[in-house]
Amino acid sequence: GVIVDGTTSARDDMDSSHKRHCLVQASFLWEESLHKKGLARADLEKHEGLPSYEAKVQERKAAISSVVQEVIDSGFIDFPQGLTSEDIISLLDFDGDSGLDHEEFLTG
Repeated sequence: GVIVDGTTSARDDMDSSHKRHCLVQASFLWEESLHKKGLARADLEKHEGLPSYEAKVQERKAAISSVVQEVIDSGFIDFPQGLTSEDIISLLDFDGDSGLDHEEFLTG
């Protein structure tokens, strides 16, 4: 009883630690691919009403797809076999606006 409970608790702690580490890695990829390249939503708002807006939106979508594909390829988050980056983006896009944000990416 006590040994099994202790072992289970230790395994759960390791699993939680691993999951946190994976989320940190995913967040880092997001930051590198979007925020540091000026593709955060706040950055896009600066282009609203300008001819460059639609190009920036498309650039952001491509960057998001690339980040999600990199997460899939890295294997540090275990997704079911056969899911594409577009599938995952659709699953994580809780507000249905066709644009994944950092919070949806991390909490999805």
